[in-house]
Amino acid sequence: MPARRGQNPAAIECKWTADRFDPRSLLSFRQAYPKGRNFIVAHDVERAYSRRFGEVEATLTSLQALPGLLQEE
Repeated sequence: MPARRGQNPAAIECKWTADRFDPRSLLSFRQAYPKGRNFIVAHDVERAYSRRFGEVEATLTSLQALPGLLQEE
């Protein structure tokens, strides 16, 4: 989903399992674009939860729940 004019870009990364997520790409993206929401979509996430990777907080969620979370912006 592209950032709307005047809004910060959301970062969305998809993984098969949440425990295999490597935050390097997300952290690199946030160095270039420091503000915005972060989502990690994984097949094995049943309920959304937040996790910190250094200074960056991300919401881990299922694909089914992602549209509703994006609408909360």
